[in-house]
Amino acid sequence: MPTDLMCSTGPGLLGCKEIIHASFKNDTELIRKKCQKILQDCDTKGYTSVAFPAVNTGEAGMDPAKACRAMLDGIAAALQHQKPNSLVLVCIVIIQKEIFEAFRSELQKRSKSLSASEPKFLLSPELHPVALGVITLGSDVIKNIKTDLEATLQKNLFESKVVVQNLSWLGDTELYAVRTKMALYGLSVELRKNQRLQTTGDRSQKSDEQVYVLKGLKEDVLCVTDVINKAVQQALHQKLQEKEEYEVSLNVQWSIKNLKGVWEDLSESNNYKLKKAHQNREDSVEISVLHRKLMVNMTKKEATDWQTGFTFQLKRFLADAKPERRIVVLGKTGAGKSSLANNIFEEKLFEVNHTADSGTSKCKAKSLNQRRIIFVNTPGFFDTGSSEEEMKREIVRCITECAPGPHVFLIVLKVEKYTDQGKDVVKKITQYFSEDALKFTVVLFTHGDQLPEETTIEEFVKKSEDLNHLVDKCSGRCHVVDNKYWNNVHQEEYRSNSFQIKELFNTIDKIVEANNGGYYTSEMLQAVKEKIDKEEANLSADESSQKAKEVVVEKMLKETSAVSLTTLLGTIWGRVAKL
Repeated sequence: MPTDLMCSTGPGLLGCKEIIHASFKNDTELIRKKCQKILQDCDTKGYTSVAFPAVNTGEAGMDPAKACRAMLDGIAAALQHQKPNSLVLVCIVIIQKEIFEAFRSELQKRSKSLSASEPKFLLSPELHPVALGVITLGSDVIKNIKTDLEATLQKNLFESKVVVQNLSWLGDTELYAVRTKMALYGLSVELRKNQRLQTTGDRSQKSDEQVYVLKGLKEDVLCVTDVINKAVQQALHQKLQEKEEYEVSLNVQWSIKNLKGVWEDLSESNNYKLKKAHQNREDSVEISVLHRKLMVNMTKKEATDWQTGFTFQLKRFLADAKPERRIVVLGKTGAGKSSLANNIFEEKLFEVNHTADSGTSKCKAKSLNQRRIIFVNTPGFFDTGSSEEEMKREIVRCITECAPGPHVFLIVLKVEKYTDQGKDVVKKITQYFSEDALKFTVVLFTHGDQLPEETTIEEFVKKSEDLNHLVDKCSGRCHVVDNKYWNNVHQEEYRSNSFQIKELFNTIDKIVEANNGGYYTSEMLQAVKEKIDKEEANLSADESSQKAKEVVVEKMLKETSAVSLTTLLGTIWGRVAKL
């Protein structure tokens, strides 16, 4: 505020008529003049009392004795030059004891030094309507005020719950802002369990979720939760954007011709940009492909890299076919994985053999009902007969086949009496699979003819605590087939492979939809995909991508030679620390 300026504002929540703002600048002459003017202005306005702070003795750090002398000089000048009409009380409000002592000392000096000839404007009964005093609060009063304030604060404390899982939407910047504000406002935090009703299909069950309870003044708590809510809303908006991009890719697909003359589908994000540009009849739009910024001429359907000058052809076509699905099948040898694949494709793609040494990781890609299905038939990951070296090779082969990640894991179990071996399989699955991996998992039972009459697979599962626990972790997703006896049954009947397989693919579609069109992935799966793409770029046009995968398998086996089988499995499914 400029030195020569004073202004007044409304009182807000204070019990007074107005608040006067002035700048004193630690200047004794300014303090004297402005204290005098403030008193004169207040008397002119008809106010009966004025309250001053101990000017400039706080953050300004002015010597209390100097400040007191300047204030008293200004107040005395106002009372001398103009007899008050309305003013009856002038208060100097002081909290700090040492400042109070300085002001009291100065008042005492002035009282003693007054001679008979001097105007006794501080003590004279002639000016009785005006009382000048210096007030402080005693320790008892301060203690009582503190108690009252604490009680008032307790009554006004505000609580708000924040779901712990929601914090995963926050980036490092938002988390830092939240922690900083909580520390600044002195909010308390308590971790609690909150019960909520979760509905999956026709099933409803109560489950516990962890929440942070923030407690403090309402404005402070809301300030912190506002940061969290904005970050969550932004993340959800991004998810909705990704979902919209995915839905666009189901109808329209843009492709680009790479330097090797091979047409490649553009990413969902680029596909969405081009679809919008085409729809809005824009002349050009910028996209990013393999870390290159390309400017697309929508009329010519050409994309130019301005740094290199290379021009790439584009084409747009309507995507009539259903989207691709990558399926990874897991289970013990003899569980019926190969027979399941043969039933799904309605032809013999995999040899059926129940010996542990015959199971190998094989991948088949085939169209089914206008949909490309990539079916990765894994070895018996949960068998005990294979050596660790053999298992590691098959696991690495499985990773390369399903990279950058599967849309669904099918855990294949038999409908049979629950044995110790079955318990061991379920135990290993829950050991290796992270919560994220289980979001993409379905439990599929084979040998459905062993299912008792009038019994559904859900009812069968509930009879076993361990099985029920596993299916619950998969959000209740389970199906049943019979690879031998259910092939010729009417397709609308429950005990029919055609009915169950149709329901299975409906479930897979729901999983993909729930994850915004995405698939399960991990750092390892993404890294493998990049390695395969790099190897493919080095191959000649007549060499297959399968050769690139074989090269990557051998390289990965060398890279993971010192890694245990347990760590390798956990790295895929997110349970063990990443490599």
